[in-house]
Amino acid sequence: MTNLITVGMWVDGRQVQFNAPLTYVHADYRKIGNYSVKGNWSKPYWAYEPSLGWAIVCVWRSKVQIVSDMYDPVKHRCVYVEVPAVEEIVTREVGNVR
Repeated sequence: MTNLITVGMWVDGRQVQFNAPLTYVHADYRKIGNYSVKGNWSKPYWAYEPSLGWAIVCVWRSKVQIVSDMYDPVKHRCVYVEVPAVEEIVTREVGNVR
């Protein structure tokens, strides 16, 4: 698995500084659109810009998945949709950490 994040790169206006504690990575599921999708987080990194403050930056990866969209009461069955694979860098604002 290739890591899309490296120390020194810029993400959402902040420069990636160093690894963050793994406690910032949680849950194997993430809401994408209207669906809860299973995937994996990369190791987290701290990113900083003085005017923006600190943020946690990770990569989210998920495979193509079939998920239940809704229940059709007329036909008495669920409707399923395909959620495409995702690989994206996600930034979560933390603010000023002291």
